[in-house]
Amino acid sequence: MNRAEATAELEALTADVIEALTAGPGSQAACDLTMIARKRENAAEDAAASAADPEATAAALALGGATVTCAAVRDGGQTHQARQLAQTWLVLAVLHEASAHGKKLTQRELWYRLKPTGLFAAPRDVNERILDVCAVLSERCDVACPREALGVLTQPRGCVTGDITLVVNGAPVPLQQTSYAVPGDPEACRSMQFVDAARARCVLVVEKDSVFRRLVDDHFTRRLPSVVVTASGFPDLATRALVARLVDALNVPAFCLTDWNPYGLALMLTYKLGSVRMGLERHCCPTLQWLGLHSTDVGGGGVGAVGGGAGVNDADRMPFSVRDRQVLGGLMRRSEVLQDEALMREARAMDAAQQKVEIEALHGGFGMDALGDFLVAKIVDRAAL
Repeated sequence: MNRAEATAELEALTADVIEALTAGPGSQAACDLTMIARKRENAAEDAAASAADPEATAAALALGGATVTCAAVRDGGQTHQARQLAQTWLVLAVLHEASAHGKKLTQRELWYRLKPTGLFAAPRDVNERILDVCAVLSERCDVACPREALGVLTQPRGCVTGDITLVVNGAPVPLQQTSYAVPGDPEACRSMQFVDAARARCVLVVEKDSVFRRLVDDHFTRRLPSVVVTASGFPDLATRALVARLVDALNVPAFCLTDWNPYGLALMLTYKLGSVRMGLERHCCPTLQWLGLHSTDVGGGGVGAVGGGAGVNDADRMPFSVRDRQVLGGLMRRSEVLQDEALMREARAMDAAQQKVEIEALHGGFGMDALGDFLVAKIVDRAAL
């Protein structure tokens, strides 16, 4: 569904609901804005997204399948469902206004527009209603309505660098010596054009901004012609769309480097398979390979090419929290993990160790060049470059 179609459906929905609301007294016709249950299919991913990114939407909460009748709303019922319905109408009104003026809004901008109403306690309430609107329009049309069709953008967080040149507004932007902020618009990311793309041999996605900056400072892409991307935490839609676009345009393998912990595994799966929590927006890269950190990189079996196989320092191992155990338990129930022997092996190793290790332990414990050495060895081994 594109933006023009979403706007037309939004207006048709409004007309239908007004007609239902003005039906005679005592009408129990179900409002067309009855919340569509957005299934909480993966609590592990919800928890990982919330913890890794404060601006990410919280766990998707449906209205329990309850029907909000026109009479209940008209009579001013103070139910939880009526409040969410009122919130949804306010979100719809602002989105329609923006569409009428050809504008787009970030989720943060939408929050500040709606905050004075007093109906929204936090940005996550606005984000949840956005997803509800997407679900309602998708249900009406039987066609997926992603947030971008409503003109809703995420706050830009991602960065990209590497052996490639972007074309921005018709002008070349070389990234070999700098980084470029990923725009928050997935549509813009999907339409990006590149020149000199043949030089890059792979795409490397890294979990953290600190690791991204280390690779930039170390001139990693000179050692290994590549493109390096980060979303500075749990991936937003735009950065995921950019990774998919890069892999498609360059026709190269893609790898992902994360901490060795449940959040790192959840993050990698989001890049690879898309967000289960937001099934209407599956920007993903199915060919993505998880480069590490793996159990063999952090202990027991050593650290591969790093530190002569000595493993990371004990001081760099952190105990699991209660939240870590909950996230890991959810991941171990996911079909994608259960059906993948390598992923299940890593999940079991984390569960047995009840410990986690961050990427920084590599260059922190084995010298400033250790991270680059580790990545080059792993990527060359995986991709036979």
